[in-house]
Amino acid sequence: MAINKRLLVKPPSTGITPSEHFGVVLYEGDGSSSHSINGGKFGAAAYIDSGAASYINLGAGSSFASGLFNGKSTFSVSIWFRKSSSSLGYIFNDYANNSLNVNISILADGRMEIFTRYSSGDTSYNSTTTYDDDNWHHVVVTLDQTTGVRKSYIDGTLVDTQTTSSNSWNGDSDQRITIGALYYTPGNYYQSSFDGKIDQLRVFTKVLSSSEVSTLYAETLATSTSLDPLSEDTTDTLQVLGDSSCIATYRFENDETDLVVTMMELEQKYNMQQEDMDRQEISMEVHLK
Repeated sequence: MAINKRLLVKPPSTGITPSEHFGVVLYEGDGSSSHSINGGKFGAAAYIDSGAASYINLGAGSSFASGLFNGKSTFSVSIWFRKSSSSLGYIFNDYANNSLNVNISILADGRMEIFTRYSSGDTSYNSTTTYDDDNWHHVVVTLDQTTGVRKSYIDGTLVDTQTTSSNSWNGDSDQRITIGALYYTPGNYYQSSFDGKIDQLRVFTKVLSSSEVSTLYAETLATSTSLDPLSEDTTDTLQVLGDSSCIATYRFENDETDLVVTMMELEQKYNMQQEDMDRQEISMEVHLK
């Protein structure tokens, strides 16, 4: 299927230039030589510094990904991370106080916690393995609201299956979807930045199968062409599974530390490269002191 359109966005005044590639929301710097573009799982990565209280705010739950996380929804989240420090750090979450669909974090002892809450009905998984070993790890969480079943995969392996609470959604209205920290809605502040690298976040509107999780885990720059049904680099597209289920991809390219700004907002429109050319608008705010 041919690419019908390319992303055309006016460059922000900060000097941060959007990619030409469609379907990708970017995390970029100004290209200065002091800003490394290496060190990610795929090219560059987002470096979240706990000492600088770093985070990436993807916007309000009501607006991000067409409100997918602003209530009980069926979805899957795939993300790569690398951490070496022994400290509590949040990877991805849609925390809204009394309710949240998914919170992925590394605990102070290096174990992973995956947490869901509906009106204070909690479902939690705590790994026995530690993941603060300075290696890249892949985590996928799927949630099927038809059955209430949540599945968690780490490094391509299913590690947990649980049925979540049947309670209704009762989240705070000022919920923010966040990468690399947790936005505590009762106090209106961010806490527990990840202190490590995060790369290749993808959000899907369906429950991924175990084979699809394996495809994402096996994806590398060397194998991406063979995995891509369109014979293109899958690390740079929404079409990694050959359908329209991936509605957001965050590649975090061109500046893994992003020291160029303290806060920025990128608002970009992307096409999903389907015949209906379903267009959505995503807002991303990067905060790095």
